[in-house]
Amino acid sequence: MKRNVSIAGVGVVLLSSGFSSSVARAQAGNLTAAISGFVSVPVGSLSQNQDVAAGGAVALRYAPAAWGQAAARVELSGLVPWSHKQYGPIEQDVPLHAVANGSGALSAMVGPEFDVAAPAGHFFTTVTAGAAHVWATPPNAPPIVGDYYPGTSQAGRQATNFAWSGGGGYMTGRSRAGLAAELGIRYYDFGRVAYVSSFPPPELVPGPDFTVAHHHMTFLAPSLGVSWRP
Repeated sequence: MKRNVSIAGVGVVLLSSGFSSSVARAQAGNLTAAISGFVSVPVGSLSQNQDVAAGGAVALRYAPAAWGQAAARVELSGLVPWSHKQYGPIEQDVPLHAVANGSGALSAMVGPEFDVAAPAGHFFTTVTAGAAHVWATPPNAPPIVGDYYPGTSQAGRQATNFAWSGGGGYMTGRSRAGLAAELGIRYYDFGRVAYVSSFPPPELVPGPDFTVAHHHMTFLAPSLGVSWRP
């Protein structure tokens, strides 16, 4: 009798241990990492004065076991500096940059992500918010213009702003190695930055002068990346 009780006790302990381990693994949820590249397509007030640029993002995604269709997303992204220059006549056959804007940026954001099952993968949507540091590229006039109007270049401007993004995409099913491809598109707003937006014609304003305006740095970002889950 005592032997049977002992065996039963050992069985209960083993089952409890296995169940506890399973619960612990379930409660741990799933952590995935992703890296992607994107192109920024300016929209809004500067869409005519900036070119398409390249950028990238690294993200961590944690999905609790209790609800696998929702997750918390932490993301770091960067945008390489770029510029766009438009020319206008200042004097006969002498060009001057009428508009010269550009930006480089780094951002850190966090927010929820929601998934919807789809054939061979799933669709996802996310909204994130955080901070972005933006560098505005200074305009540079051609050397001959500097000879006529010294000081026609201005130092770059920068700002740290509240930033947010929203968008979604599609992720394929995972391979045995835990890899999946990710295709998405996001809208980013990195806040307001002071840009040197134009040089007035010299016949209207004698000497060098600048028109400085604040614009929101907003862009669409189609992306392609890889997600990995251990």
